[in-house]
Amino acid sequence: MTPPNPKTTNTRIRIGVSACLLGDEVRYDGGHKRNAFLTDTLGPLVEWVKVCPEVESGMSTPREPIRLTADGRLVNRSGTADHTGVDLTVDEWKERFAPKQLQ
Repeated sequence: MTPPNPKTTNTRIRIGVSACLLGDEVRYDGGHKRNAFLTDTLGPLVEWVKVCPEVESGMSTPREPIRLTADGRLVNRSGTADHTGVDLTVDEWKERFAPKQLQ
């Protein structure tokens, strides 16, 4: 039995992917990280569900970089808080800002 060909049927698999990997300029520095394999090779075979949690939670582009600490907090370069000045854990951030695609 031959599996269906996604190029000739409507059975494309939905895959979540970071919007910057598909070429959207949503990174903290205003750029993207477009990946040619994803867009050119895999793209015709799947249905992308683009996600950028930072932008969808209200962060601007460009913006100050944030990072995840070992204790689960989102902090800026100075290590004090996230982009809003509010000190949040990842779980608190997800509860308040996570896009619907992630829930």
